[in-house]
Amino acid sequence: MKTCRVVAIAALAAGLVACSTSSPPAVSPNGLTYTTNNAVYAAGLAIPPNTPTVGGGAVSTFSVSPALPTGLVLNATTGVISGTPTEVTPIALYRVVANYVLGGNTSATLAISVVVGGFASVGNMVNARSGHAASLLASGALLVTGGYVGGGYLSSAELFAPATATFKATGSMANARSLHTATVLQSGLVLVAGGYGTGGVILASAELYDPAKGTFAAVPGSMVAARAGHTATLLQSGQVLLAGGTGPGGILAGAEIYDPGTNTFAYAGSMTTMRSGQSATLLQSGQVLLAGGYVGNSPLPTAEVYDPSANTFTATGPMAAARALHVAALLAGGQVLVAGGNSSVGYLATAEVYDPSAGTFAATGSMIAPRSSHTGTTLQGGKVLVAGGVNGSGYLVGAEVYDPASGTFSLTGNLPVPMALHTAVPLPGGDVLVAGGWNESGTLLNAELYTP
Repeated sequence: MKTCRVVAIAALAAGLVACSTSSPPAVSPNGLTYTTNNAVYAAGLAIPPNTPTVGGGAVSTFSVSPALPTGLVLNATTGVISGTPTEVTPIALYRVVANYVLGGNTSATLAISVVVGGFASVGNMVNARSGHAASLLASGALLVTGGYVGGGYLSSAELFAPATATFKATGSMANARSLHTATVLQSGLVLVAGGYGTGGVILASAELYDPAKGTFAAVPGSMVAARAGHTATLLQSGQVLLAGGTGPGGILAGAEIYDPGTNTFAYAGSMTTMRSGQSATLLQSGQVLLAGGYVGNSPLPTAEVYDPSANTFTATGPMAAARALHVAALLAGGQVLVAGGNSSVGYLATAEVYDPSAGTFAATGSMIAPRSSHTGTTLQGGKVLVAGGVNGSGYLVGAEVYDPASGTFSLTGNLPVPMALHTAVPLPGGDVLVAGGWNESGTLLNAELYTP
């Protein structure tokens, strides 16, 4: 049987029809995907719209089965999933079908769960930034300093006010810097030290932020060593231990002490191992646990403890796995959770717990996803929020919570966008402010609050 089809609108307008003895080709189902195909949402928080991309021609209608979790809706015309889930729902699979105008369909399968705890946007920072620092002030405001954006380093700083959930600019630093440290002193001033500066120069300068004045003032003289990617730990004495990092000549073993009383830095000896990208955790004893990090391009399994009373570093551990760019969080019992990071064999999902009394690490439950350059934040109640990061699949949108009582990780609500090199700081009310970072799109401007 002869069939006919219109080959062009222009031909149709002219009354011309091309005929063929073959059947019309079927519409090519080029596939249906969503912004997030594996979504973890928080009960009671509006989700970011989950938007479809579909090839193969115009779509007449979208449908989904089974019904989405209560509170979520699928727009039958656009295919966008939106709404506010209202009930905790275990992970389940949902098939969305896109029906083509010219016949046929294509589909996508989404994995969706609804959990307790999640993220809600609080708008944007004044400046996009990654590799910045965030510090909780005595007033409850959050100071965000420096970072990197668009090929340049930032000297700007801004304040987040929890009462209004807004950011505003504050005084700028004397030096642009990224991968620096920012430590709130017992006086309420904030010590900002080291980092990469303009042109990628590693800095030996430091400055103090005065919240009452909203200004920075240079610390006279210099640090003992220029360093970036180091750690800074406020000691019980009020002094600050700065350790390791990368200097102009390579990775450092040296450490130094900042004394607020004299506003000067002094050499504090060397760690047992040079390291950069390590973690540093103040223990209940007043000592500092330094774990992992890089030496050259190799992640380290070693750990050591700094004793302020003796001004010495002593080997402890080691960890079960070499790791760098991981997270470490102090638990309520005085132990330390160490999770994720880079290893010589790739990105890690494993976690372990350090026992200061025994000086040993022991394995605990693994994270659901391997990750590096993520954040780890101790919540009120003692659980630990792990968020974002990067692994072999790309930048991560997922977050999970570690429960010390069970030694396990469980999913919590997803971040609005994937991110790494961001900051996550607990606020006085129990929420956590997550700000900035980096993903495939570049440096991020957005910020969000995590509600446990």
